[in-house]
Amino acid sequence: MHVLRTGSENEKLDALMKIHDFASSEARSDKFLLKNNGTLLIQVLHCTLKETFELSKDDRSMRFVQGFLNICHKLCSTKDLIHVNHLDLWKRMLIYYLLEHSQRKSKAIC
Repeated sequence: MHVLRTGSENEKLDALMKIHDFASSEARSDKFLLKNNGTLLIQVLHCTLKETFELSKDDRSMRFVQGFLNICHKLCSTKDLIHVNHLDLWKRMLIYYLLEHSQRKSKAIC
């Protein structure tokens, strides 16, 4: 999870893929570990999402945004990892940042 906070875009995507693979594992110990760290994972995803949308359009790659959102969706769809309240929180955060980004873009045009 440290890489999600400090790594490059490619490192962050690689880390998310590893977390997704871990979450998709059938091993009981993997599911237990991720279930107990779901809140921390949501917090890290939130920080990454916030940092991504705070960057200017020129400073973030669309490839990273698409990959990040796609992998986050897969993670949030993993029933053993994310509790219903986490999924609802994630959806609200995503909508908030998308709307905020859209409003900033509208203000820049006016």
